[in-house]
Amino acid sequence: MSASTTSTLSGNLKKKGAFLGIWNSCYCEMRKNELYVFKNSSSKKPERVIKITPKTKIQMVTGDKAPRLVIENPKESNAVFSCDDESKLLQWVLVLRSATFTSSTVSMDTFRIIAVIGRGFYGKVMLVMNKESNELFALKTIRKCKLVQNKKFYTVLRERNILVKARNPFLVSLYHAFQTDTKFYFVLEYVPGGELFNRMNKEDHIPPNQVKLYVAEVAIAIEYLHSIDIVYRDLKPENVLISKDGHVKLTDFGLSKDLDNEDTTSTFCGTPEYAAPEVIRKNQYGKEIDWWSLGVLTFELLFDRLPFEAPNRPKLFHQILNEEPNFPNLTDPDTKNFISSLLIKDPKKRADFKKIKNHPFFDGLDFDDVANLKVKPEFIPIVDMDPRQKPQNFDSEYTEEQPYDSLAQPVEGAAVHFSGFSFDAESSILTSNIDSSLIAQPVY
Repeated sequence: MSASTTSTLSGNLKKKGAFLGIWNSCYCEMRKNELYVFKNSSSKKPERVIKITPKTKIQMVTGDKAPRLVIENPKESNAVFSCDDESKLLQWVLVLRSATFTSSTVSMDTFRIIAVIGRGFYGKVMLVMNKESNELFALKTIRKCKLVQNKKFYTVLRERNILVKARNPFLVSLYHAFQTDTKFYFVLEYVPGGELFNRMNKEDHIPPNQVKLYVAEVAIAIEYLHSIDIVYRDLKPENVLISKDGHVKLTDFGLSKDLDNEDTTSTFCGTPEYAAPEVIRKNQYGKEIDWWSLGVLTFELLFDRLPFEAPNRPKLFHQILNEEPNFPNLTDPDTKNFISSLLIKDPKKRADFKKIKNHPFFDGLDFDDVANLKVKPEFIPIVDMDPRQKPQNFDSEYTEEQPYDSLAQPVEGAAVHFSGFSFDAESSILTSNIDSSLIAQPVY
């Protein structure tokens, strides 16, 4: 058998001949940063070994024919593979793309855990401090066993690749990614103002001008994601963070979709109250769904309630598909028109970024100034960077927890370790020019 104890993924695929273009069965193994291609699973000698480097391009091509995986290396002929099972081929795409990045020397020993600041089904988020530099980060931990049990293992690789790809002042930055046998870890930018959701709950009403700035910044973030072929798919107040300067940053890309050569997808995901009609109908959908969600967010920020609310999901979906939002009396006409343009049922008629930034709703607000962080927010969060104090802008349900990296159930097989998952940003956390105010006060 060709099987190797160091392989991270293996299985049968079809490969396209380089000369005549004839498809033949083959057996492939991913070993560290090399793809071994065998004639079959019993072969001892590979027919080809493809090195995966930072210059390697990995593409997935879909259409009328069976999906294809294309590997492009400089000065080498392209390698083309296919598989009838698109989800299986996507696993190969994600693993191969992960192998194009460098390894990280960062581990849990690099950090001191300060507090828990968030929790989800697959893990939790902790505030940590780099022991050498005193820099603060948000450390997202994801249990591998949970991903395997729910057949969501490859979503973490998708999230990692999107975080590596996406760089924008209104998006949370990834500094490092590493893993153990039981968990994945993302070392993320710490955004000390906490969730927009918490601010909405604490305040009776957010001033309209502040709402407009929040919406403009979120719109710029979404347009940037769309420009690099990413659909966010999970816009909601819980995923909008507030920086120490009062600007917004989108976080949590676990549900985001990298379209690459596709224009649409059909997976149902996201929060039901924010779901666009085409998602509910399980139609093919594209970037327009994010603009629908922006309309829902704008409505909720201004009127302290959702545009579509019902006691159960069927009634909620009926409202989204068939009813119009009920605006409060005396709603400003420009506000009503702006939100309505985003909540158009037909995605082809829905407002896009060009229409959004030129809408009278934003009169007096220059989007170029917004994009360059020249517009000062009215609300600046109170931030205490003393690591001896619990962070004050996060839910006490989390910050009261005992902060530690809990043990997790081990997993077996290809899920144990993914070569190439680790990542170091170009500006290392040990040497980067991170905002000095995000460096914790020394503890003596």
